[in-house]
Amino acid sequence: MRAANLIAAVASLSIFSVEALKLAKRDTPAVLKLDLQKRRSGTFANSTLTKKRQGTVETPDINYQTQLLYIVQLQIGTPPQSTYVQLDTGSSDLVVETDSSNICSQAPPNPCTNFGSYDANSSSTYEYSDSNFQVSYGGGDGATGDWGSDTMMIGGAVLQNTQFGIMYRTTVLEGIVGVSYPIIEGRNTFSGEPIYDNLPVLLVKQGYIASRAFSLWTNDDRASAGTLLFGGIDTSKFSGELVTIDLVASGFDGFPGVVDFTLALNGVSGTDASSNPVSFVDGANTINVLMDSGTTITGLPQDLTTSIWAFVGATPDSSNPTSANIPCSAGSSTETINFAFNGITINVPLSQLVIFPDSNNEICFFGIDISTDYIIGDTVLAAMYVVYDLDNNQISLAPTIFDSTAPENILQIMAGPGGVPDTSSSSAAVPSTVSSSAPSSTMSSSVATSVSLSSTLSSSSSIFGLLDFEQFK
Repeated sequence: MRAANLIAAVASLSIFSVEALKLAKRDTPAVLKLDLQKRRSGTFANSTLTKKRQGTVETPDINYQTQLLYIVQLQIGTPPQSTYVQLDTGSSDLVVETDSSNICSQAPPNPCTNFGSYDANSSSTYEYSDSNFQVSYGGGDGATGDWGSDTMMIGGAVLQNTQFGIMYRTTVLEGIVGVSYPIIEGRNTFSGEPIYDNLPVLLVKQGYIASRAFSLWTNDDRASAGTLLFGGIDTSKFSGELVTIDLVASGFDGFPGVVDFTLALNGVSGTDASSNPVSFVDGANTINVLMDSGTTITGLPQDLTTSIWAFVGATPDSSNPTSANIPCSAGSSTETINFAFNGITINVPLSQLVIFPDSNNEICFFGIDISTDYIIGDTVLAAMYVVYDLDNNQISLAPTIFDSTAPENILQIMAGPGGVPDTSSSSAAVPSTVSSSAPSSTMSSSVATSVSLSSTLSSSSSIFGLLDFEQFK
């Protein structure tokens, strides 16, 4: 089984303090490290998180569960019950499957046999709250059941009084661990009840990390694993500088201010095989996008998307014209789709967007859809190293290093105002040398900040096991 490494806090050796994000290099930093595994099972044709906020595509031989579902292991209860859940930066609740649910009562394979489950009656430390649990994901899937709390182990952290939903009536095909803002928790959005401490909050309050911030390295779409660091970053996993960008108000569910990981996308362009720039229809328009690890396919406006399709040679799917297919051979092209954010452009290789081959490895799915919900999903996130900073309403981006083999260099994110490390900053239009300030609770103009993290710091060592994928086949 895949294990995670918890690095406990000790005295600081040196501190990198910037107005935005405070970083500390420690012998053993207070960082919770989890190895993300990408599920390779083809048991279910459509995953809940793959179609979150999007429709599904009924294309023969195309399996949405291949490679792009990021799984972490939890142990809940006394004695511990092991279950695997998917990481979702687009929601905030922990929800788990249970053997007595309508969907797990079906003959195997089912979600419980594939991912594990939780039985409240088998835990001596379970505390029932009420039966008002409800959750809904874009694409139509949802669940009802009980709210409760129990002891949870994630990596080396043991978290007391962890609240979660138990799905007794559900169309959700896997457990989910949401790590977004507590204000969009199901208790608040569906019942109007007070928010509770979700996973990032618990990790801070119970002393495992210093700041409600985490970094995500999903690695190559075809790689078997990535890394999630609560409370830290790993400079060996990205190139150049991290650029910090203020989040913006999304208007989700009518809530004011910043309530999720939405930021401004300033433009989308291309680079052809001869390294020439390519413009797309509406590619210069600024739109707000949700940075969502829980959605596989990236969703963009119609005219922009169809222009991208024409450039790469993708054609609308016959059963769902909002999605496209592309020859799998296009994955070897050197063309890129370039996403311009405030202060940084991420060039996404076509190899990351040509996914899910058919049984003959001839026709693949293209990783950008037409959508009215604009989302940067896993197909584009794979090309980025992303730091999600809930405390300061910011995201930091850098180009990823695919399949990095460099020694780890983990820095702890310290508590404090601002965003990601900055020695210089830029506005959306004109470069500036002023430092970014902490954003207000209402929508503010995006101010990008950046810092070079190159240094002579020593790497941080860790030990982890391997997740046995055979149980998922």
